[in-house]
Amino acid sequence: VQHINSSGLGLLIRMYNHLSDIGGGLVLLNASKNILRLLKITKLDQVFSNVPSLEDSISFLEKNNV
Repeated sequence: VQHINSSGLGLLIRMYNHLSDIGGGLVLLNASKNILRLLKITKLDQVFSNVPSLEDSISFLEKNNV
């Protein structure tokens, strides 16, 4: 995904909150520069982690007990 609008951002936040409520986690996998810039502008870069590969996402979730 190269771009995301406010609806997509809202969906990510709802998914993150739901998964957190049930003990899960959400990691972004190789997000585009545009999405990373939007996350930084909205300060959501402090909420969502971005990793470069599927293996890194699994390691991140395991490391954070998710």
